[in-house]
Amino acid sequence: MGLSRSVKVQISKEQELVNKKFSLEQDWYILNYTLVEVGDVVLTTTSDIMSSGIKRVTKGNYSHALACWQPGSYIDSTGDGVHSHNFQRLLLEQPDFALVLRLKEEYKEAIPSFVKYLGSQIGNEYTKKGAALSVLKNIPSPSTRKQFCSKLVAAGLKAAGIPVADPDKCTPHDLTQFGLFDEVSGCIHKASRWELDFAMSVEGNIPFIQKRVTSEMLEMCRKAAKNKHLYTLNDVTAFIAENIKFDRKVTKAIKQSGYFELYKIDIKKCPWRYNSVDFELFCNRNGINYAAMAASEIELRQSSLAHFETERLTWTEMYNQNRKLEYTRRFKLFYERLIKVHTDSLKMLMSYV
Repeated sequence: MGLSRSVKVQISKEQELVNKKFSLEQDWYILNYTLVEVGDVVLTTTSDIMSSGIKRVTKGNYSHALACWQPGSYIDSTGDGVHSHNFQRLLLEQPDFALVLRLKEEYKEAIPSFVKYLGSQIGNEYTKKGAALSVLKNIPSPSTRKQFCSKLVAAGLKAAGIPVADPDKCTPHDLTQFGLFDEVSGCIHKASRWELDFAMSVEGNIPFIQKRVTSEMLEMCRKAAKNKHLYTLNDVTAFIAENIKFDRKVTKAIKQSGYFELYKIDIKKCPWRYNSVDFELFCNRNGINYAAMAASEIELRQSSLAHFETERLTWTEMYNQNRKLEYTRRFKLFYERLIKVHTDSLKMLMSYV
C-alpha cells in the first residue's frame, strides 16, 4: 500500500513552496543536531510579518518553540498540528535566529517523562485561538486538549513534574523566564550545499510525509470509528480497547493510509543509509569522510532502535492480552520490521568507524 493521491499532491505543493521560500543565492544556517540533546528546548524566529508580530506582542526575541525528543528530531505544534521533524531540515535565515535551552542539572531526571509526553501528543491538533489568547494573561483560555507551540513544551514540562506556570498562558518568551534552562552556544553553523539540498528535498523528507500520512490516518480512523475526538494514536488505541467491534475497520483504515509503509520511503530516497555501495557513493559525491558520516548516523540509528524496541515491547504486551485484535498485531509486526531494517543499517554503518 503506497501513499494516497492526496498525500502525493501535498508533497508536490510543498516542494513548490520550499523552492520559492529558500533561495540558494543567499546564505542559510542550520543547527548542528549532534550538539542538541534530547530534552533541549529550541526557540526560533523568522523575518516574516507574523513572526515579528508575535515577538512584538510577547516582548521577546523568538516567535516559536520546539523540543528535541530524539537525537536529531524535534516535536512542535504548528497550524498542521503536533508532529515530529528533522533538525537537518530546519533552515534559519540568520545565525541568531535560534536559541538552544538546556534544562538545568536538577531537572535532568525528568527528561524521559518530558519527551514521553511530547511523543504522546503527535497527531494532536493546533489551537489558533489558544495561541492568540496566551498573551492575554487576565482572559481565560479555552479548555482544550489541542496545542500550540509553547503550550506543548510547557505542558510537557509540567507533566514531567517541572514547575511551570499555566501552559495555556505560556509564550515562547515566557520559557526563557522560568529559570529552568541554561543557554547553549555554538550549535549553529552555515549550511553547506549538500545540507541545503537535503533540507530542501520534500520527497525524501520522511517527517513531513509522516506528518501528512499521520493526519490522514487519524482522520480515516475518526471516520471509521465514528468518533471525532480521536486526536492522537493513543486515543485510537484506547478507543479500540473499549470498542473491539471497530478493530478491523480502524486497522484497515490505518493500512490504507500508508502508515505502515512509511519506512520504505526513506530506504528508497536515502539508500546510502542502508547499504555500503550507496553510502560510499554519497560520501564521495559530497566530499564527506566515511567515518564522520557514519558516526553521525550511528547515534540516530541507535536512538531509533531504542525507541522501536520500547514500542515493540508495549505492542507485544497489548497483543498478548488479546490475540484476536488485528490492531495490536499489526503494530507489533510493524515495529519488529523497523527493528530488523535499522539493525541491518546500524551494522553497515558500524563497519566504517
